[in-house]
Amino acid sequence: MSSNRRTCPSSGFTLIDLSAALLALSIVSVFAVPRILQLGSDTRVSRVAALEESIKAASLVTHAAALAAQPPQTGASGTVVVDGTAVRTAYGYPDASEHGIVAAMGLDTGARGADAVALVSEPSSIRIEVADAWSRQQCGVGYRAATASALPAVSTSTTSGC
Repeated sequence: MSSNRRTCPSSGFTLIDLSAALLALSIVSVFAVPRILQLGSDTRVSRVAALEESIKAASLVTHAAALAAQPPQTGASGTVVVDGTAVRTAYGYPDASEHGIVAAMGLDTGARGADAVALVSEPSSIRIEVADAWSRQQCGVGYRAATASALPAVSTSTTSGC
């Protein structure tokens, strides 16, 4: 007896196909998502390191300009021109202000600034923080101006909140 039922090739996915695809996707996401999230943190830590090196370079260049100025600008306050920008100094190093170290670094600190930093000013020090960090207070660089001609400026970085 022959059957009148037609057998047609199956079309679509079976439950096993879908389960295998979901399993593969979940395995990839378990490893990939934390890695992607870590990349953002690594980027912010690198930005802090770059800010710290930029502070050191700007401080040294400004100090050299202060020593070369006539008369030398090594007193408690002064101004030197570095790359066409007036930089306020304290004992020959950039002072801790927007017109001091920030100007010497050439940072763009506007609301939509390309450098994406925030400034926190304190007496004789300034903190440059990465604006998109999870904890801005724990992701940035502090700069303390020189307090005497024999004591150079100091920078310290914090990356625990990046």
